[in-house]
Amino acid sequence: MSLSPIFLNPGFRPTDDGRVALEMSLGYAWDSRVGWTFPVEGARLSVSVDGGLVPYSDARWASARAGALGLWSPHPRVVLAGRASLGQAWGQVAHRLLALGGSGATRGVAPGAAVGTSRALGGVELRVMPLRDLSWPLAWIYWLEDVQLTAGLEGGAVGGATLSGAAGEGRFGAFGWSGGVLFTVDGLGLIPGQLGFTAARPIWASPGVSHDLQLLVRWGQEF
Repeated sequence: MSLSPIFLNPGFRPTDDGRVALEMSLGYAWDSRVGWTFPVEGARLSVSVDGGLVPYSDARWASARAGALGLWSPHPRVVLAGRASLGQAWGQVAHRLLALGGSGATRGVAPGAAVGTSRALGGVELRVMPLRDLSWPLAWIYWLEDVQLTAGLEGGAVGGATLSGAAGEGRFGAFGWSGGVLFTVDGLGLIPGQLGFTAARPIWASPGVSHDLQLLVRWGQEF
């Protein structure tokens, strides 16, 4: 459970009611994955609810989400990961509704392209670790340990949605590919971390949803 302030970005959607919101959230997750840098087995189930308001206005929102992911490995350096999620939202604060795109959704779509009140997502990703336990020295006090490569397919749809800069509501979806690289580094032999890059692009998208290539920075496995 958490209670926190949220800063609303006017570049995402208009902030006529204010740029600061208060959010309360509650969630539960069951996770049996083994390892964090390159988990090869296990699953995760999660549910969450949240809600909030923009102070001194009538703007409110609430949402509920459920998700599942699983891992299957035919080889210690190869993993097939799959995920699916559903969500429903209510309210007038577009920033806290459900986005079609972004790092936690359909990565080939820009985060603010389409935002709605219902959402379904799904995807699969192949992860391969061609280089492992390297201990290659980098600048200063860091060593490169592992290199992972990823390739995937993913899709999603949102209902009751609006497009950025357009009037009216509708249903929008996209299906596309993703690919990336993830590095595991170690600082002083005590501080492991990950840094990666993902490129993604729709193969198909609803009219009005851009097909432009998206480039994302990530700090670990995205799911």
